[in-house]
Amino acid sequence: MDGHPLRCFLATAELGSVTRAAGRLEVAQPTLSQILLRLEDELGVRLFERTACGVAADSGSAQARLPRRDGFVEENTGWQRQAA
Repeated sequence: MDGHPLRCFLATAELGSVTRAAGRLEVAQPTLSQILLRLEDELGVRLFERTACGVAADSGSAQARLPRRDGFVEENTGWQRQAA
């Protein structure tokens, strides 16, 4: 897996919105939704709880699978966390 789907996941989890994450990543919202659905399919887990108000990381599956080591994301994807 390349780092792009991971960056998409992280932006969406951080912002709590596929629409806002798409804006930050400069991709169309339907494209980002498809990337996230493919990632969920590839991993075999639901990454987000989807609501009318946005999305939240599904704590039972997504967070349990995220590496906890500091710097992992930056080292493996080039992602730099942006201030909200």
